[in-house]
Amino acid sequence: MSKNFTGVWIPKAIYQDTRLTPTDKIILADIASLCLEGGDYFKSNDTIAAEVNVSVPSVSRSIKKLAKLGLITSQYDGRTRLIKMIRALIKMIKQTNQNDKGTNQNDKADLSKRLDSIHSSIQTSKHISKEVIFPFDSNEFREAWSIWIDERKQKKIRKYTQRGEQAALKRLAEESNHNEVLAIKMIHNAIARGWQGIYPIKKDEKRNNTTREPINKERALKWASGSQQ
Repeated sequence: MSKNFTGVWIPKAIYQDTRLTPTDKIILADIASLCLEGGDYFKSNDTIAAEVNVSVPSVSRSIKKLAKLGLITSQYDGRTRLIKMIRALIKMIKQTNQNDKGTNQNDKADLSKRLDSIHSSIQTSKHISKEVIFPFDSNEFREAWSIWIDERKQKKIRKYTQRGEQAALKRLAEESNHNEVLAIKMIHNAIARGWQGIYPIKKDEKRNNTTREPINKERALKWASGSQQ
């Protein structure tokens, strides 16, 4: 969080949106404060969770919900997660405050000016998270990756740089075809084989993991009775 942080202002349009939970509103207000007029939001789920004092899964659910509601867009470029605010929401925020009968003309003008200048006055680079962005949000994947990092440490393999770890996660996501279950299997496979890197699971390995044909009870009894004669 920036040292110049002075708080999060929740616009009326967000505050009164009955579709949103309190956590949704705080996160969206934070996004709005950085993304008005087409700016970008780079905070990771871990950073947001620490600031809002909620769990990482809760943040993940809120981000997905806000995107599903068409209030934001969320993209992952392999290194960082990039969030943008939909311009329709910006327009709605302005219109809601301009139509507020309880606000005098001077206050409306000041509020509109604030909306127009809030993003330009913030140095977005201060909010860029130095943490890696995980391609999957589940605790299972995070735990598997944590074990992999610890395994490398135990084997005294050179520690990932931030860029190196992000690149490794990107490669893992691509080589697993963005399949979380397969990605976790690849991590466990690398640990079991003592590898220094994570590699795709070969076809013959998958074949060895296939289930055998169920035993036919009648055939088994016939074989057993025949062997006793």
